[in-house]
This record gives sequence, C-alpha cells and structure tokens, in this order.
Amino acid sequence: MLETSPYSFPSNHFPALNRPEGPGSESAEPASGSAAWALRARRFGIDANVGSDTYHAAILLVAAAEVGQNLERLSRRTGVPRPLASKCARRLIDSGVWSNAQTVSPWVSDPGARDAFAKDVAVAEGKLLRRTGPGGRLEWAPAGSWNKGYEKSDDDTGLCATYLDVAPRADHAVPLASELETPVPPTPPSNGAVAPIAPAPPAPVPSAAEPAEEKDAPAPPPPAPSLEEIFSGVVWLR
Repeated sequence: MLETSPYSFPSNHFPALNRPEGPGSESAEPASGSAAWALRARRFGIDANVGSDTYHAAILLVAAAEVGQNLERLSRRTGVPRPLASKCARRLIDSGVWSNAQTVSPWVSDPGARDAFAKDVAVAEGKLLRRTGPGGRLEWAPAGSWNKGYEKSDDDTGLCATYLDVAPRADHAVPLASELETPVPPTPPSNGAVAPIAPAPPAPVPSAAEPAEEKDAPAPPPPAPSLEEIFSGVVWLR
C-alpha cells in the first residue's frame, strides 16, 4: 500500500513531463485539451475523479502553465466551470502561485516536483495556503493557519496576499467598561423619552465688599413741539 500525506496523493512512477515523444509512441498525446491536461496531472500523481474539484483544480493549473491565465479561455478549453475557475484563480493569486501572469512553482520546470504540485492543487481548492518564507523557501499550511496582512510595502508590486503567523492570545483578561478610567456616558431611556438636562450653574453674585459699579442713568428725551410752534406763520382763530 502506498503511503500518503494530507497534502499529497498516491502515485506511481510517471514519465517526465517534457520528454521527447515520436509518432506512434504509446505515450503520444494531443498538444492541448482537457484530456491531455488531465493526463499531465496524472503524471504529477493526481488521480482524482473526473468532474471533482480536485480534478478541475489540477487541469486548471497545468493548462494555465501552458496557455496563460485568461479565465475565459481556460474555462472554455478545460471544461472547468467559470465560477469555480474564478475561485481557484483568486486563491492561487493570493498565495503567489500565480504572479504577474506566470505560474511560480517548482513543478513548472521540474516534472519530479509532484509534492509541490499536489499542494498547489490544494491551494486552488482552498484547503491550503502558500507563502514565501525566509530565503525564498515556499511554505504551505492548512487554511486558517495564517492571518492575511493588508499593508503593502513600497517595493511590493504584486497582487498576492501577505500571510502572517497568528499572534498569540493575551494571557490576561480584558477589562470591563466599568473598570476603565474613562467614564461611560449614561444610556438614554429606552421608551423614547428625552433624558433630563442638568440645570446650569447659578451666576456668581458680587460680594458686599465689592459693590456693583453704578452706571449713569440716560438723559430724558426733549419735549415734543406744540402745533403753534410748528405752524408759527398761521393765524389761529380762537
């Protein structure tokens, strides 16, 4: 019985991916198409049921390495449903498997890197995450093991996400609101009534030792002129 790991699939020895194949060879295969890409995926050790998510993710990876990452073309030529192809693409870009329209992984140039291919298939399925560790070493971990960082550095021009180690939880209890120094404002009444407003502080009253400054009373207005004064040139009949 073949030994398996959570991130690899049982496989036998397969020929190299790019070995020369002449006419009439038993291993001759068409240049492209879902059947050809499925055969190439089998050579990397993926032997999944046709139509399964693992099958679709595997042929999507090998096809994109050959014909590019245009999802419309990939979906049409591989038979992978367009919504599933979009989900796989988002995961592959986040994890850096697809970067700048290229597939970045050891299995692209090394047909023997079957473990890396199986892990990248799991990345496309959403089962694993991948990141580049110190020294350029690729690291995989189950989904949820790392936090996604949202801060980009000045020299970071890629679209992949930055996966960070999960920070340890605090070993002390979180203080309650009543334990904080900042007072908490009162909660308004739930029946819609307006909360009473606190009265304003009284105005200061001057003390007896300092009497209030007396102000001059305004002068009275002058008396209004009489009619005789207004019409002084008129002879009045009495």
